[in-house]
Amino acid sequence: MTEELPVTISLTAGEERSITLAGLGAAGYVWRWEIEGDPDVIAVSSERPEDVDQLPPGASADEVLTVRALRPGRGTLRLVQQRPWEKDAPPRAERGLEVTVTE
Repeated sequence: MTEELPVTISLTAGEERSITLAGLGAAGYVWRWEIEGDPDVIAVSSERPEDVDQLPPGASADEVLTVRALRPGRGTLRLVQQRPWEKDAPPRAERGLEVTVTE
């Protein structure tokens, strides 16, 4: 089940936090991200849920992003859910996540 995305998170250097985003891959929508601010403060990776191959046809799996705190500072993670081939279309969903990393 997808949780409400927080607006801010605080991490200590070396800590990771997983964030679940509502998926709509069956309709062609994927989440992409951009780090605004200092790119050396956080790193982001995504993973595919292990049970995605067991979903019925037409069902979409949530996407899981992992935010890793690299060093103290602040950054903003901008998340956009959009169909990759619709370059000029507005995103279906857009979120911002302020990340503060402490020692």
